[in-house]
Amino acid sequence: MLRQLARDARMRVLAALELPGRAKGLPAQPPIPVPGASLALSLAGLFDEPSGLGQSARSLASALSSQGIAVQRLNLADAGEVAHARHGQGPPINLVHLNADAMRRTHARLGPHFYEKRRTIGYWYWELAQFRRDWHHAFRYVHEVWVATDFVRQALAPHAGHVPVVCLPPPVTAPMRAPVGRSHFGLPDDRVLFLFAFDAASQEARKNPQAAIAAFAQAAVHPRAHLALKVINGEAGRGTWRRHGHAGITVLDGTMSAEDVGALWHLADCYVSLHRAEGFGLTVAEALAAGRPVIATDYGGVTDYLDSEVGWPVPWREVAIEEDCGPYLAGWLWAEPDVAAAARAMQEVTTNLTEARTRGARARERMQVRYAEDVCGAAFRRRLESPQGPA
Repeated sequence: MLRQLARDARMRVLAALELPGRAKGLPAQPPIPVPGASLALSLAGLFDEPSGLGQSARSLASALSSQGIAVQRLNLADAGEVAHARHGQGPPINLVHLNADAMRRTHARLGPHFYEKRRTIGYWYWELAQFRRDWHHAFRYVHEVWVATDFVRQALAPHAGHVPVVCLPPPVTAPMRAPVGRSHFGLPDDRVLFLFAFDAASQEARKNPQAAIAAFAQAAVHPRAHLALKVINGEAGRGTWRRHGHAGITVLDGTMSAEDVGALWHLADCYVSLHRAEGFGLTVAEALAAGRPVIATDYGGVTDYLDSEVGWPVPWREVAIEEDCGPYLAGWLWAEPDVAAAARAMQEVTTNLTEARTRGARARERMQVRYAEDVCGAAFRRRLESPQGPA
C-alpha cells in the first residue's frame, strides 16, 4: 500500500511538471481527402535505427508507398532534415512515428510551422495495460493516434479524450535470409533448434530471457535440442542470462547483418518469447511470417495473431513489477509466464517436429493474409481518407 501511495504521488508530481510547457492543442486539421484522390504525407521517424522502432517506420513508409501515397521521409536523427522541416513547405498530413514520451520534445524541435494546417497522427507503441499519467499530455500534439494492436488501443484509449485511437498494425514480412547454414553461427545441424532474440537495451526484465533459459533446462530436451539466444546491446542489460551454465545453449551477442538475422529465423525450428510485456512483438510476428511456430507468453499484443493453431501460447499470472524498469514503474502489473508450461511445449516440439512444422505453415499463411504490405497499406489509406472520429 505504501509503495502504491508513493507511486501515485510521484506520478502527480511528474504530471505537474509537464503543465508549464504543454501544448494548448493543435490547430484544427484540414479537410479530409476525397477517397481516391492523390495523397501525400510527411512520415517522421528514426529510419536508420536498427531497433524495432526504426524497422516499423521503414515498413510503414513502404506500405504507404505501395498504395500510391507520396511519402516524404523526415529522419528525426538528422539535424539538417529537422531544420528544413521547421521552415519548409510540407504535405498536408504528418505521421509522427515516435512514442508518446517523445511528442512534446518533437513538437519543440519541429516547431509550430510543421503542424500548421496539417493533420497530425502519432504512431505509438506501448507494452502494459497501464499508461503513464505524466504522458497524457502527448495526446495534445496529435489529432489521432495509430497503434499496432488492440492491446495497445485498450491501454491508451481511456486516456485519449477526444483523440481517436485506431488499431492499424504494421506490415510484417519474413526476414530476408543469407544463404548460410547453422554452422555459420556455430550451431548444431542435428538438433531441434529453439531461438530467442532480444535487445538488452529494451528493458531486459521485460524481455525475460531468463525464463527461456529456465524452460529449456526444465524441458530436459538436451542433447536432442538446442537453444540459441540472439542479443544486441548485451552490455546494456544486467547480463544474468550469460551465466546460464548449460551446454545446450549458445549466446550470439552483437550486431549482425539483416540477412544473417533472417537466416537465423529460417534455420530455427521454433521461436520462443517468454516476455512479461509486449506491445506488438515484432520478433514473434516475424518468426510466424517465416513459417516458424512460436512458444510465447499469451499476453500483450501477440494475442492479436498468436494462438494454438500457429504455436503454443503460454499461460501466465499477473505480478507486480518489483522495481522501476525503464518507463514501467514499480507496483504496476505485468505477466509472469508459466515456465513449466513453456517447458512442456518445448518437449512437444522436440518429440513431434511434424506438428511443429504444420503449425509453422499455418503461421506463414496467417501472416500473409493479415499482415501483408498491401493489406496494411490499404488499411492506412482507408483511414487517411476517413473523417476523424472513432475507428
